Amino acid sequence: MKNIIRYIIIRMLSKDVDTALKVYNILYPNNIISENKTSTPKTEEFLSKKDEVLKSLEYLKSKNVKTKKDKESIYMLEMILKNLK
Repeated sequence: MKNIIRYIIIRMLSKDVDTALKVYNILYPNNIISENKTSTPKTEEFLSKKDEVLKSLEYLKSKNVKTKKDKESIYMLEMILKNLK
């Protein structure tokens, strides 16, 4: 519990997580804390409006079971696509 409180105080005083980890590990070498390596989602390239509409339309059309809202969205996206061309 003391380790967590120490780390939180160091984290509040430091500018980022890496600095806080380095400081904590220097001050308390017996209680080494490592950063969690969580996977970050990959960012996709920016799509143009037309590509984004086409991608959404393709997804909605590929669904096996389409709800009323899906059908309305398909119609709306087709109209938007028609206006973009």
